[in-house]
This record gives sequence, structure tokens and C-alpha cells, in this order.
Amino acid sequence: MEFFNVSIHDVTKSSLSKVKRIKELLMEEGIEKITYLLIPNYHRGETITEIKEEIQELVSNGEPVLHGYTHKGKEYFKLSPMKLFTSNEGEFISFSEEELKKRLRKGKKILEEIGIRPKGFIPPAWLIKKSTIKTLKEEGFEFATNRYFVFNLKNEQKQFSPVVTFSCREPIQWLSKELFLLQTDLYARFLKAVRIAIHPCDIDNTEKVNLIKKAINDLKAVGQEKFLNEIAKGGQND
Repeated sequence: MEFFNVSIHDVTKSSLSKVKRIKELLMEEGIEKITYLLIPNYHRGETITEIKEEIQELVSNGEPVLHGYTHKGKEYFKLSPMKLFTSNEGEFISFSEEELKKRLRKGKKILEEIGIRPKGFIPPAWLIKKSTIKTLKEEGFEFATNRYFVFNLKNEQKQFSPVVTFSCREPIQWLSKELFLLQTDLYARFLKAVRIAIHPCDIDNTEKVNLIKKAINDLKAVGQEKFLNEIAKGGQND
């Protein structure tokens, strides 16, 4: 492994206090290049403009990324994998390409209203259609990710880098904790870049916090921390 990235997901008004605690944890562990996944209009119930100053302070010296528009997809039947594994959060696999384009533009506009111009896009639940990758490039984004790849949209290249993360729902949560360090070590041995994703719910779980600390220190011993945009460019400084 050469590089690693640590990202904080689901930055919204209602998650802000937990996001700040995660940032504090990461800074205590010596992480400086943090990627923040911002949701402009979370579940159509709160907009990020309501906490403009706090968001600006939060992402200063960090990497802001557009993370969907509402983070909410279509409702699926109870036993659907989309319901079980994502709780219907797969916004960018749920709608037509034209609708997704509208959501991208609305999301960018809201972030621009608070002075943030994201270079990258990460879909909710990492679920995205192949056609949307092309749309992202057309809409001016420089990079994107799904669960398995980091995409450089400028040169249309991609890098295999599966994300390591926890689930917040049982019984998947238990399994994700059991596999967290194993995945981190395996990817660090064989891949160029490792991605760690942290969600607001993780900070309230002591076991998860300890696993995050261990993983970060293991990664720092063998690689350099980078923003996702830098990883998309092969490790080149932004």
C-alpha cells in the first residue's frame, strides 16, 4: 500500500455533533487529510445551508464531497436487498438519469451557496449506475467512487480500492466489526490505496472506535494519508 484515505460520511445538520466528535478523534490520531461527505437536503427535511458557518469551519483544510442530494431512494419491499442492506438509501441507483442530473445540479447549487465547490461525488450507499459515471464527468466532477473503485473522471481511469467500513444495522454490524481489521490488513498488503469510511453512528460504539484507532495507526505505519482526489490522480498532491 502507498496511500490511504479516511472519510466521514453523512454530514448533515442532525449528524453534526457526532461528525465533530469523529473529526476530533481522527485529529487526535494524527489524521489531517479528512474527506467529508456532505448531504445538501437530507431526506428533504433539513438543508446544509442551515448550518453554513459550522460546515465551512468543519471542512476547512479538508476535502468536501457531494454525497447525493437527499440520500433517499425509492421504497423497496421488506425483503429486498435494497431494503435490508441500505434501508432504501440508494438514491443514485433509484431514479432515471435525467432525474439524477437534476439532483446533482441542485446539490451542487446548495453547496455553492455556502461557498463550497466539490470536485468529487460519492453516491449514497456507494450505489451508482455506469451511465451516471459519464453524467458526473459531464457535470464537471473530477472524481467519484463506488464501493470498489475510485474513478478519475478526467482521464476515465479507475483504481481498485474497496472501502472498509462498518454497518450500523444488526446482524450486519456484528460481522462488519469482525472483518474490519482483517479487511484493512489484507487491502494494505495487496492494494495501492486503502479507504476507510466512518459514519456518525460509529462514534457511539466503543468497540468501533478502538478498531478505527488500530486501523489508522496500522495504515500510518506503511503509507501516506491522501485526499480522494489525490488518490484518483495516482497519489499526486492536490
